[in-house]
Amino acid sequence: MVVAVGEGGAIMRSSDGGATFASVLSPTREDLYAVSLRGARGVAVGSHGAVIVTGDGGATWTDRSSCLDGHFGAVRFLSDTTVVVMGERGTALRADL
Repeated sequence: MVVAVGEGGAIMRSSDGGATFASVLSPTREDLYAVSLRGARGVAVGSHGAVIVTGDGGATWTDRSSCLDGHFGAVRFLSDTTVVVMGERGTALRADL
């Protein structure tokens, strides 16, 4: 599975290794800057504290935005259920999914 995110909450998903992509309904209109997948789980992050999650390989997404108004630019899985999110001004958040 390949997932790409971008401006205005755009989410694109490929099930053929990136040969073709299809749009996926997004729960946010915030710009998304980073996405990380681990198995069927995934997290995407972006502007104004945007955090969205998936449990089905990116077919559907749920808004889990933080209450922060900062911009998040990186997300990585530490384990199957724990992620770290990095943002501007040294912001670092750890969350269990």
